[in-house]
Amino acid sequence: MQKNNYLSKIEQCVESCSGSIISVCENHKRFVINNKTKKNIVKIKIDNCVITGSEIRCDYAFVEVDNNIYHLVELKGRDVDHAIKQLENTYKLLIGNLFTRTDIVRRYIICSSTPSASSSNGARILRHKKQGVLLMIKTNVHAIDV
Repeated sequence: MQKNNYLSKIEQCVESCSGSIISVCENHKRFVINNKTKKNIVKIKIDNCVITGSEIRCDYAFVEVDNNIYHLVELKGRDVDHAIKQLENTYKLLIGNLFTRTDIVRRYIICSSTPSASSSNGARILRHKKQGVLLMIKTNVHAIDV
């Protein structure tokens, strides 16, 4: 019930989608959900809508309503380290409001170029994996099937 109350508070940032393809695009970066069974998916504009001001945050969240799976998405240029921080901070800001610790929350970065394996991002990705968090970093376009 708490989640539904929160969604009603941010209704200007929320769009219910049930089409077979749901996508967002910014600066030639694209995240696509292939929704062949036309599940109810909620698209939430996080950046400058749900979270405003100086807090760092990701661009979008998608909710698979029937099974409480959340997808946090950052469409980024090259600064993957900052994108990871944006996803981490968005999770911290929305935990208890949009989702709970028991919900599945997956994180995606769609960027201009993939960072080198020697960067500090490798350690962050490993830390996410150890915590049971899916963090995917993809170049330009990424599609998932739900």
